Amino acid sequence: MSKKADKVIQSVIVKKKYAPQLNTALAWVQSLHLKTDSIDEKVNTWRFRQHDPSFFLKNSFKMYHIGHGIMAAVATPKKGVFAGLPVQELR
Repeated sequence: MSKKADKVIQSVIVKKKYAPQLNTALAWVQSLHLKTDSIDEKVNTWRFRQHDPSFFLKNSFKMYHIGHGIMAAVATPKKGVFAGLPVQELR
C-alpha cells in the first residue's frame, strides 16, 4: 500500500431482514471480498469483524450503507497499526 489509509472497514453488518440465514449473509460479504471468519450474531444483524476495534481511533467510527441491507463500520486507524499491511479502504 503506497499511501496512508484514511478510513478502513472495521466491520460489515448485514441486516437479518434481508439475509435471515447465515449462509446468505456469508455469500454477500464474500462477494465484497471481505473476511468472514469472525461473526457475531445479534437479534437483527450479522456482524463480520474485519479488524479489532482497538486498532482504531476511539471517536472516528462511522456507519455507511454499502448495499441493500449491508452497512460498513469504518474508522481511522491508529498511527502505525496497519503499516505495510493490506487493508480494505472505503472508496
